[in-house]
Parts: sequence; C-alpha cells; structure tokens
Amino acid sequence: SVHTQHSTEADSLQQPLSNAGMIVSKLCYENDPYAALNQFDPELILTIPSTANDVMMHFIHELRKNANYVNVPIIFFASKPELINQLSLSTLEGDGFIISPMQPNRLISIITQRIMRARQVGSQMIHDSLTGLLNHVRLLEQLEIEIARAKRDNACLSFVMIDIDHFKSVNDSLGHNIGD
Repeated sequence: SVHTQHSTEADSLQQPLSNAGMIVSKLCYENDPYAALNQFDPELILTIPSTANDVMMHFIHELRKNANYVNVPIIFFASKPELINQLSLSTLEGDGFIISPMQPNRLISIITQRIMRARQVGSQMIHDSLTGLLNHVRLLEQLEIEIARAKRDNACLSFVMIDIDHFKSVNDSLGHNIGD
C-alpha cells in the first residue's frame, strides 16, 4: 500500500500503481493528513512536493517522531532537479528521491523494492533471529490482541510458555551452539 499526496502528478501516478496491484490513497498536507494516514496504514509514503515548503517538511518531521510511521519509507517524487537539492539540504527525514518523469515500470520497481525492504526490516525487528518467534515486546502485544479477540468472540484461548530452569548452565558447559 502506498500513500501519496493529492496533486495532478499524484493523479497520473495512481493508475499505474493501482494497475501493479498497489492500493493507493491520496492526501493533501493542508487537510488533516494524520486522520487519512491512520485509516490507511501505508507501507510507503510517496510525497510530491512542488516546493520545499514548511508545511510539508513539518509534516514529514512529525511523522518521523510518530512510532507508527518511524519505519515507513518516505520517497520524494519531484520533477525539478533543483527542488531535489533544496529538499536534500532541508531534510534528512526522507528515504530517497525519484526524479520525474520516470517510466511507470521503473517507478513500480523502485517502490516495490522499498516496500519489500521495509517489510524485511520490520520482520527482523519483531522476530527473534534464532527462533523466528515474536520477540518479548511483540509477543505481549499480540497476546493482548488475542485475549481481546477471544473475549469478543466468546472463545477459548490457550497460551503456553516454557521456561527451562538453569539453562544457562547448558550454554556454559556445552556451548551456545548446543544450547541453541
């Protein structure tokens, strides 16, 4: 899913991105962009600035402080190379620049690669690298979700956690490879 701001350029990008199977939503910085973002939950934000204006830069800066969007890739799509220079000097908050015009297939490829990379990094952040299981924080969050779902559906829920006493001694005496 891709979120882009409203403009004529955004309108021209929506069709090729949609044709590639992406769900595209447009917003305007002057309205309440947070409401739209919270409903849409984007995997990438493609912003199409006409100038390096303060409203857009403030919005991007605030997004980077919001835990829900700190890892969402933000790509600037601009038709003027001098605007890229302005943006690169005024912010380090974005994740890249695309200069238009660009062939739709190339644009789709770049966006797909950024989304796949963000998914990979996100997965590594919530899963234990050894077991592939959810990490402690994410496990507790997911457990709360499942408890709420069981209550809502009037269903049973089982959760099993195994703790092996003195397991450190296995690692200490036989090595971490055996313990793992």
